[in-house]
Amino acid sequence: MMMQGTEGHVSRVVEATEAVCSLPAIGTQDWCDRAAEALLRLFPRDLIALAILEVESDAGVARVEAVGVAGADPRGDRVPALRRRFDTAHLLGWWLGDPASWRDGAAAARLADAAPRAWPTSDGSRQWASLGVTEVLAGAALLARDDPARLIVVEVGRPEVGRLFEVAEDPAILAATLGAVARRAMLAFGTDRISPARMLTPREQEVLEHLALGRSVKEIAARLSRIPHTVHDYVKALHRKLQASSRGALIAKALGHSMAGAGADRAESRRASAG
Repeated sequence: MMMQGTEGHVSRVVEATEAVCSLPAIGTQDWCDRAAEALLRLFPRDLIALAILEVESDAGVARVEAVGVAGADPRGDRVPALRRRFDTAHLLGWWLGDPASWRDGAAAARLADAAPRAWPTSDGSRQWASLGVTEVLAGAALLARDDPARLIVVEVGRPEVGRLFEVAEDPAILAATLGAVARRAMLAFGTDRISPARMLTPREQEVLEHLALGRSVKEIAARLSRIPHTVHDYVKALHRKLQASSRGALIAKALGHSMAGAGADRAESRRASAG
């Protein structure tokens, strides 16, 4: 018979994985925020900072591509301040070993165990401490096994004094879920480094959803209280950002499918853009 604690862990992983599978299959400006929110299913009372970044061999941060944050914030100032954790990072302050040794391409640990000397004196530790957090769980996952420098990195901060992460169980469920997050991020962003110019804005996402429902540009314009010319510009931006040449290709991308060959029909692309 399964122990009650184990049932709770499994339930959290299932809820988090379902949320991860609902993340956009295309790159959006709020993708990392939504990924962090999905991980709140694992740690609903904590604060989460998540980033897609490129690291160097000494755990230095070579480039930050995108950042997301989530969490319960009764004070109202912790989550905005947390966004700076990775935006300004030059060093992680911790490392989880050789990525080639990570099971299923992901690893996680309490930083009190993984980096007992480096973490307490790091900038990251000081940033968390300024938010009233001293207990931090960290995880990382490869986006692609042939690119060990590009990772999804997560830190989970526990604001409540005396409520520690479980030594074995919490790192295990974080690592297991991070693998799914990395696969979804790879689907959304691909192998190329992320450029803000390629991410969909909230309005572009909304227009894409209407297109997926079969609505014309004129119908979308009426629903959004915009003139058709404005919506037409959004559609053109969608074709450019998603590298899709037809309405069918746009919808396929939105659903997480590629349409190699769908770009041949330029006449269809013009019809889709014109509505």
